[in-house]
Amino acid sequence: MSVPVAAAQGDMWMNYHTLLVAEAGTLPQTPVVFPNGLVTTQPGIAIIKTGIHTGKVAVSVEVYDEPPRVTTEEWDEVVEMPLEAVLGRMRVCGLASEAPDYFPDLTPEGPGQYRIRVHARGRDAAIDLVAETPVEEYLIMTWPSSKAPEAIYKQSDSYGDQQRAASEVI
Repeated sequence: MSVPVAAAQGDMWMNYHTLLVAEAGTLPQTPVVFPNGLVTTQPGIAIIKTGIHTGKVAVSVEVYDEPPRVTTEEWDEVVEMPLEAVLGRMRVCGLASEAPDYFPDLTPEGPGQYRIRVHARGRDAAIDLVAETPVEEYLIMTWPSSKAPEAIYKQSDSYGDQQRAASEVI
């Protein structure tokens, strides 16, 4: 079983239903759709769709040098995507907030291809509301990898269903 080479956890302030893993100064290119209901990627950025509109979410990050074991127990949604690091220094942050110092660089090998696996739970707890204390939790894992298709391991929350349905309309 692989062991993370770096890990951290903490509460993250986010807004507009958006939690990011991004290189400094990189913003999502519109339109942003979420066919899997949870996460989408663009060069230099991963956009994670939160249930709350604004507030704090609990975030754990783990960086690996090889693919970690897939676990879906205790999670509502688990999706894995290709992730391209353009500059090579991607960190978790909000749309209008910088990455806290305690979160590590999620692309430590520099520019190139990675995988990102996002786990989510609690997105149905306060949809479209403000959460001063976290009601949602996310586990974000990354590792170097060649480009590969998306992998969906679990989809079970109502908010994800809404996002998947909305992306079909576009």
